[in-house]
Parts: sequence; structure tokens; C-alpha cells
Amino acid sequence: MSTPLLARTPLHAWHVAHGARLVESAGWLVPISYGAADDEAARADFALADMTGSPLGVDVPPGQAAILLLGTRVEDVLRRLTSFDVGRAAFPPGASAETGVAGVAARLTRLPEGMLLRVGGDVAEYVWERLLDAGRAWGAAAVGRGALRLPEGKFNDRS
Repeated sequence: MSTPLLARTPLHAWHVAHGARLVESAGWLVPISYGAADDEAARADFALADMTGSPLGVDVPPGQAAILLLGTRVEDVLRRLTSFDVGRAAFPPGASAETGVAGVAARLTRLPEGMLLRVGGDVAEYVWERLLDAGRAWGAAAVGRGALRLPEGKFNDRS
């Protein structure tokens, strides 16, 4: 009996290099945890999660990466990487826009909690690293999908 091949996100190599524990989810091999790093990220003001291949209720075309941005400093981090007005008044929940982030074409969608950033798979790791760099002052951290099931209030988007 053969094991089915699982799709890998454009950020797969980054996850492996940074010690993510990977699991199968809906035919994809995705990061569920970064171990103790997830505990630290739960206290961070900015975190990001690779949501490629996840049923988010939004269309993520093949070849793209979906990056979930969470925490109280999402807007501050994005302001360092885009000239687009990401403030809640100008960009309310449910809004979506084509813009540039870190010099890369992107689609940004404000969710009730956080934002979803979609970029081409070929530039996903570059954008992921720029997001981490821009959020370093606020304890930026990558989290596995397991951290997204934390008790309510851990990643409140109060921006």
C-alpha cells in the first residue's frame, strides 16, 4: 500500500529549516507546531501562520501562498512594508485589496481577527522573512496551526 503524495506549501522548506512539526491536513503537509516557540508566540504582539491549503473561506489560487497575520501589531508591521492604508477605518473587516507588500504584488484581506495576505508562491519565503523582520520589535514569530486553537483572546486584533 503506497502513501499518497501530499502537497507542500511554498513555505515548506522554511518550516522544515525552523523545526516545524508537520502533519497532513486536507491533502497538504502543513506546520502544526514549532514546539516551545508556539508558546512564546502566543504572547507575541505579532504572529504569522502559513494557511496555504487551508479552508479559510477565501479563494487561494494554485501557486499562491496564504499568510495569516495575527496580533495587536498587524497594522504597525504592515505599515513598515506597504504604503496602502491598513487602518481599520479605511480597511474594515471583509475588505480586500490588491496592493504591494515588501515590494511584491499581493492581495490583502482584513478578517474579523487579523489579516490574510496572499502572494505568489515564488516570493512567499521572501515576504514571510520581511514580515518577521518588520515585526521583530513586537516579538514576531511564526506559529503552527495548532497555536491557532489557543483560548480566545490570545491573538486579539485590537488595531
